[in-house]
Amino acid sequence: MNGIIRFSKKALLVLLIPTVVIASTGMASKQFEISKQIDIFISMFEELHTYYVDEINTSQLFETGIKAMLESLDPYTNYISASEVENYKVMTTGEYGGIGAVISKEGAHILIVEPHKGYPAHQADMRAGDILLKVDDKSIKGKGTNEVSQLLKGEPDTEVDITIERPGVNDTLHKTLTRKNIEMPNVPYAGMIEDENVGYIRFSNFRKNASEEVKEELLNLKKRDSLRGLILDLRGNPGGILNEAVKTASWFVNKGQL
Repeated sequence: MNGIIRFSKKALLVLLIPTVVIASTGMASKQFEISKQIDIFISMFEELHTYYVDEINTSQLFETGIKAMLESLDPYTNYISASEVENYKVMTTGEYGGIGAVISKEGAHILIVEPHKGYPAHQADMRAGDILLKVDDKSIKGKGTNEVSQLLKGEPDTEVDITIERPGVNDTLHKTLTRKNIEMPNVPYAGMIEDENVGYIRFSNFRKNASEEVKEELLNLKKRDSLRGLILDLRGNPGGILNEAVKTASWFVNKGQL
């Protein structure tokens, strides 16, 4: 019996050796092909940089090439540049470093629409209707909300100087705010429509922890004996993380029904 076991091990070892050699050869071949294509790309770029008739924007050209490469795979594989990382973080986690205020463009002006309670804009007595004039001595005349939003955002605990004009006040106002980590809830409001005994959940995004926020509010509403229906308000919800959407659906739909 012992002889059979030893023989089996030897046979197995003999069979494995060619497999490892084949796998190693395949990996080396793949690495060689990758290196070859990278060399071709670098050579082509050097030729363009040297002989192209106009000056080339290096970073823009590389970014265009990367995006085109990923777009050829599928619609869901994307490249996020360094300048877009902060926006991606906001989109997926609802967190960013900033002053905690909603801004909007009205005509030629950028206005404070809603300073969030407890955050720097609210603490500095910035009010809805205040007109933004400068951010860190940079005029925002002619800028859009995205550009101004980028100026207002930054690392938590860094300062930002803001100049505003307030309707009814003759002089301009100057504010120095310290940015904080801002967390935007996925469920900004939940409650009861009392006359109808119907629950209402305002669901603004499918960001990180969205499903747990919905679950918490749903359980709170279910504690009411009078609850006989529920409105899940998704108006204006731009979407977000797929797994959060699937988890949220699981609170309402049995497994296997979709």
